[in-house]
Amino acid sequence: MINLPDDVKFLFLESEAEFKMVWQDQATSAPIARAISAGICADRLSWVFIAGYQSAIRLAFDGIPENEWWSFAVSEDRSGKIPGVVLSDGRLSGSKTWVAACDNVDGVIVTAAGHCYYVQRHTTGVRFDSYASGNFLPDMSTGKVDLTSAEPLIAVELKLDFRIAEATALMSASCGYLWREF
Repeated sequence: MINLPDDVKFLFLESEAEFKMVWQDQATSAPIARAISAGICADRLSWVFIAGYQSAIRLAFDGIPENEWWSFAVSEDRSGKIPGVVLSDGRLSGSKTWVAACDNVDGVIVTAAGHCYYVQRHTTGVRFDSYASGNFLPDMSTGKVDLTSAEPLIAVELKLDFRIAEATALMSASCGYLWREF
């Protein structure tokens, strides 16, 4: 159940890191309720996206730590200039070219060899590079992750198609944001 506040204080947050702290302070861990609650707290669309995206991650995958941000990194360079991620001898190497909230994620879920793997940010052989701010959700950091013989935590399976999880959670966060705005 979501307890909607009688009065919502407008919070202007200076950074993605500040929104992460607000998101972490949400009283519920149920993904949809957290998306709505964090959407209510969002003061811009970049934060609405992150609120929904983090809930989508939890709808689609088991075992994501409750107060950590993770990104589902599936995009690879289509030109072939940057190698995609491969699994060899139990280690991951290559790049994923789109990581949401790149500056503040605690880990990524990468695809390789037909499976998904959890990789923590501070694992040896993991490097994140941020892109310059763009026009799409300009306050959210984006970037890529480069893996060099990085050891994944575990291989996992999707419990819900991410396209469905993402659409559902983004709409939920948007509803929270719109409720607060109107």
